[in-house]
Amino acid sequence: MINSKRVGAVLWILFTIASFAPNMYRSCVKISKLENEISSLKESQCSIKEKIKMYEEETEKLKDIDNREKMVRDKLQMVKHGEKIYRVTK
Repeated sequence: MINSKRVGAVLWILFTIASFAPNMYRSCVKISKLENEISSLKESQCSIKEKIKMYEEETEKLKDIDNREKMVRDKLQMVKHGEKIYRVTK
């Protein structure tokens, strides 16, 4: 004969598992999405760190007066007083 207490216990366990299964699935999906977001943010962080390093190097170059003068001449096309610039065009 089947013990009714055992049947009740088994049914209670199955009901409990069935009631928590959707929550467990949603939690797994949420964890997966968060892990993807973390990896995306780490990639973004690496690229930002590279940019910071590049800007720091550029800032160090600007501390040198000769480099600063060269950048002003190149980017802003400035000249010293009395200096002549010759442009060659094709």
